[in-house]
Amino acid sequence: MSLSIPSLPGAAKSLLAAFVWVLAFLAPGPALAQSVPDFSNPEEVYTVRNVAVDEKDNTASAAREIALRAARRMAFGRLARRIVLPQDLTRLPLPSDDALANLVTDFEVAGEKTSGQRYMASLTLRFDPDNVRALLRRSNVRHSETGARAVLVIPVYDGLPGRLLWEANGWRDGLSAAITQTGAADDRLAPLMMPLGDFEDVSAV
Repeated sequence: MSLSIPSLPGAAKSLLAAFVWVLAFLAPGPALAQSVPDFSNPEEVYTVRNVAVDEKDNTASAAREIALRAARRMAFGRLARRIVLPQDLTRLPLPSDDALANLVTDFEVAGEKTSGQRYMASLTLRFDPDNVRALLRRSNVRHSETGARAVLVIPVYDGLPGRLLWEANGWRDGLSAAITQTGAADDRLAPLMMPLGDFEDVSAV
């Protein structure tokens, strides 16, 4: 998965040639204070978390059904980006709603809210590995299930105050936004993580 960095107005002259230190850890330590998916566990590879839905319809119950269908589509898209080779993604057909329902073994709902005709929640969905593999084979789509070590990205910004590491700046914000927007922290078999800048991070670095 490529990581596209949003444009940073006025920052180009201050960037030290996109100066980034990248450290790889065998296992998450103090500098990886964020939650890191454990993709060494096959079950976790086929689990998609934090799928946010917000739907409206004539009734809250009808909106809930729409939200569940939307959640399955979003979760399958995230799973596909996680395990399917990027060059094969365009050849992977989106299964029908009924087929997606059969691919999901179970789901959990958190933060559920209903208001009149509106339904909101955050879901965790678990897919059946065998059924997903069968779908990929029928579509002749290559995939990988092998998790890799989490990678900690440490951005260094070179500006007028000097080199900034933990302080807020455009370079750090841009990297953080790119990691979030591309799902690089949750939907890569080798997750990318940003340091929190707390005492443990400072001590570890």
